[in-house]
Order: sequence, then C-alpha cells, then structure tokens
Amino acid sequence: MVLYVCTGNTCRSYMAERIHIAHFGPGTACSAGIAAFPGQAANELAINTLTENKIDPGDHRSSALCHDIMQEAEAVITMTAAQHAALCRAYPEHGEKIRTLHKTRDIEDPFGFTQSTYDACFAQISECIIPRK
Repeated sequence: MVLYVCTGNTCRSYMAERIHIAHFGPGTACSAGIAAFPGQAANELAINTLTENKIDPGDHRSSALCHDIMQEAEAVITMTAAQHAALCRAYPEHGEKIRTLHKTRDIEDPFGFTQSTYDACFAQISECIIPRK
C-alpha cells in the first residue's frame, strides 16, 4: 500500500490517494497528515476537483500520521521536500521507503485558495501518479 502524506490530509494527500485508487484499484493507497486533526472531512474544493475529473471522492475523514501507518506502508510519498525531511527525522527506520511525489518541485498546498488552484494541484499530482503511455 502507498501512503500519501501532506500537512492536514484534507487536500493534497487526499486527492493523491483518490487518484491512485482510481487508477490502481481499491486497497492500493491511503493518506495521512503530519498535522492533521483526525476525522475532518475533505476540503469541498478538493471534492469538486475530483468529481469534475470523474474520480470518486469517497467519504474521506482525515487521519494523523502515526507509527502504525508508517509501518504498514510499502512506500511513503510526501508532497514537499520539507515533509520528506521531517518524516526521515521522525521515522529514520523507514527512511528507505520515504520519497517526495515530484522529484524537482513541491506540490504546494492549495488550502485557502480558489477552485482553479485546486484544479492545478490535481493536475500536478495526477502527472506524478498516473503512468505515461
């Protein structure tokens, strides 16, 4: 299972999880947030973006990153280099399976911005997850 990680687990990692599941099937991905408040609903603009792109938004509730989730994951994918560094410090025993989603740029947090920002974030995430033909 691939674990996608961001800050609050209501936007980026949530969208990454849903994109991944849409292309690779149920049970292949999950998500969590470094500073998530467990049980929060997904951001409405993120849900809109997924729906507009014909991806089932599911019934997401945020999860906080913890040792158990890190242990279960086969790969841990962060949205930013800073999140990558933080996870490598907090979970050095899992360092070999932690990487950033994009190799050369951060996936910026769309929280607090417009629908078009969420759409652009979705496009960046999709570009990294969906295999090119």
